[in-house]
Amino acid sequence: MRNTTGVNSQWLLLEMRLCRGVFGLSQREMAEVAGVGLQTIKNMEKAGANPRFVTLNKLRDTFRWLGVKFHLNDDGSTAQSYSTELTDAFDSGRLVEYLKERIILIQQSGAESVVLVSLEW
Repeated sequence: MRNTTGVNSQWLLLEMRLCRGVFGLSQREMAEVAGVGLQTIKNMEKAGANPRFVTLNKLRDTFRWLGVKFHLNDDGSTAQSYSTELTDAFDSGRLVEYLKERIILIQQSGAESVVLVSLEW
């Protein structure tokens, strides 16, 4: 199953760049964290991206693991929310340590099925 709507494609591009921007990750680093190929990230950040459903879910699960959720509001505007753990890490200057801890949890969960841990939103 593929995402074939242009609106969703634009939303995905924004979502990907925002998540990478929150953590200062390069495309290569995002690919490593999410367990996908670098070319997959590059393709998804282009206008008109049409990722496989499973790839899209894998990336969105990764974003949630990192503590970032994205929302498309009824009026078409976008919003993001951050877990309490992420905001606490940011406020206390522990963002790098938080990111390293989350990456370890993602890697320990296995690349094929990401089971979300409990984060407070």
